[in-house]
Amino acid sequence: MDKRKNKRKIASRETIIRKLKEATASLEKEIKIDKVYLFGSYANGNPRDYSDVDVAVISPDFGKNFINETVFLMEFFHKTGLIVEPHVYTRDEYKEAIEGTFLYDEVIQKGITI
Repeated sequence: MDKRKNKRKIASRETIIRKLKEATASLEKEIKIDKVYLFGSYANGNPRDYSDVDVAVISPDFGKNFINETVFLMEFFHKTGLIVEPHVYTRDEYKEAIEGTFLYDEVIQKGITI
């Protein structure tokens, strides 16, 4: 069996950023957004077949129900054609992020602001 048939084409970082910007503009009609970051393999420039898109969304609307907020974002981005692994953060979590935390080290320092 030819394994190449099962692989999907990896989108370019530029394409992912463009789609995220478009999706974020629509998302802002649903919730308040402070910041959106692309991080992980697409931000680092080394996505693999079946890599998802790691996205952190910072919003003052978050903090009520982590699971519902995550599912909401996953479904929202899926409607835009993006397979996203959303990471939700409150405004306070963002403001209090310090060196040594995942939010600071991987998202803020290495991520791309959308």
